[in-house]
Amino acid sequence: MTTSATPQEDLEFLLEVLQAIADSNGNPQVVYPLLQANLDKLDDGLTQIVQVWAKQTLAEAEPQQAQSITVDLVTFGNRMQQFPLGSKASNLETAIACYQNALQIYTREAFPEDWAMTQNNLAVAYNNRIRGEKADNLEDAIACYQNALQIRTREAFPEDWAMTQNNLATAYSDRILGEKADNLENAIACCQNALQIYTRDAFPQDWAQTQNNLALAYNNRILGEKADNLEDAIACYQNALQILTCEAFPQDWAMTQNNLAVAYNNRILGEKADNLENAIACCQNALQILTCEAFPQDWAGTQNNLALAYSDRILGEKADNLENAIACFNNALQIYTRDAFPDDWAQTQNNLALAYSERILGEKADNLENAIACFQNALQIYTRDAFPQNHIVTLFNLGLAYRDTEQWQSAYHTFSAAIDTVESLREEILSGNESKQKLAEEWNKLYQRMVETCLQLNQSTEALEYAERSKNRNLVEAILLQDSHTIFSSEVNAKLALLREEIAKAQYQIQQGKAKNYRELAQYLQNLRSQRNQLQDQYLPVGSSFRFDSFEQTLDRETAVIEWYITDETFFVFIITKDASPSVWQSTPEDYDKLSDWTVTYLQTYYTENDIWSNQLTEGAIG
Repeated sequence: MTTSATPQEDLEFLLEVLQAIADSNGNPQVVYPLLQANLDKLDDGLTQIVQVWAKQTLAEAEPQQAQSITVDLVTFGNRMQQFPLGSKASNLETAIACYQNALQIYTREAFPEDWAMTQNNLAVAYNNRIRGEKADNLEDAIACYQNALQIRTREAFPEDWAMTQNNLATAYSDRILGEKADNLENAIACCQNALQIYTRDAFPQDWAQTQNNLALAYNNRILGEKADNLEDAIACYQNALQILTCEAFPQDWAMTQNNLAVAYNNRILGEKADNLENAIACCQNALQILTCEAFPQDWAGTQNNLALAYSDRILGEKADNLENAIACFNNALQIYTRDAFPDDWAQTQNNLALAYSERILGEKADNLENAIACFQNALQIYTRDAFPQNHIVTLFNLGLAYRDTEQWQSAYHTFSAAIDTVESLREEILSGNESKQKLAEEWNKLYQRMVETCLQLNQSTEALEYAERSKNRNLVEAILLQDSHTIFSSEVNAKLALLREEIAKAQYQIQQGKAKNYRELAQYLQNLRSQRNQLQDQYLPVGSSFRFDSFEQTLDRETAVIEWYITDETFFVFIITKDASPSVWQSTPEDYDKLSDWTVTYLQTYYTENDIWSNQLTEGAIG
């Protein structure tokens, strides 16, 4: 990046700012006008000068002078991080450079409190950082917060401990690596820790902000009942609004209104129509304060949320609601550009694509092409490495758009990539069966659409393979857990144990943010899983990597296998015999309804009238 100032001019400006900070004790009313008058120097050139000058100067300075310079560097970092003008990305890079150099002097041993304070501030900068990989930045933020908490204990520094816990909660809520369910549980635990100190009476504003952060975590929570989590989120937002009023804290009030709108939009309890009207009202409240001129980024976020509410709205004309949604998404994209806000740009592109997919006005073919273009835009940012779950969602929606335009080959490749990522994520989950089962249930529809797509392409063998992949993985894992010592020899068991240990170690490094190079470690995990699956499948062929040709070899010519596969719209029967591709029968809508009705009656009888169920089992099955 070219700069408008020479290195010498940048150095002179840096020394001038540090002197102003020293003379005014970092007074923003002194420092900010100086920064504003030199916006042309707030760029990457200044960051480089900070790196070079601070490293050399601190290494050569006497201890007392070095300490004094360090105080000013930290203050400069704070001012740059909070400065609203110039390039936000460049300002954060300069702040990070200041903090990193300050830690040469502020070591844990010599200045524990200052070390912890600087670690916390560095974490905030990483959490907000625009440059670099978002996933890596959040890992750095979490590591710095955890460093700070080594000194900022509840007993020694209760207020600082609560503040850092609250900040750490924000980082865990946003975390990309690791299992989302665990990250959100960590966020909730950190907020609850902070609320031990941040009570409503003692720290009303901090209490309200922490209630807001806790609500965000509950709103996104995976574990527990979704309906209960959303009620907890709404309650926390309403708690926050007791303190964060429009008159006293207009910006915080508006942001909380915006967040409350998201919770109402997702709410399960209550009337859906009423919840969406509440969401729209909260967004409109927020936009009274969050204008494009005053708060462009927050305005864009609220426009995005308002668009989501209009997309789902029940009251009013559906066509008008979708036009309002598209207009709001396009408003958001005025601010959310790819260069300035890549994550938000991708999310809004994804949302706009969904609105185009459902659009009533205009030509259907044009709307779907617009949707496909927007999904493809989103995937430029939502890569498998950086945003794996967003990557899956966007691929799935793109596959649906290809299906709706009868681009079956494109749909096939898109669903295939999504399934590969889903199965990779499932293997990386460490917290147990509940999260794994929820993820499998959530993406069962992805496998269903893939099976349907394969059949459209007359690929019955692949359709069967994907049907098996959707059902067998958890079953095989349960079998392996219970019976691995009888299925495998002691030698194979020992090899599998070593592979599991290596996988667990690598997974732990990712989960704990200790991966030095995430991509290399992810590739290493993929290789380990491949070795494990190949070894298991030698002895248990219907496994996580089920292949029809291998299974077919186990059949004789007098055997036929019938495989049922039930989707949310129809059901299929695969008939498998030796030396032939599977033949497939598909139900009619009437058959599907009959099966659904029979299933309900069967289960009701089983649970409420077990004796009758036993006596009528044969009759019920035949009927």
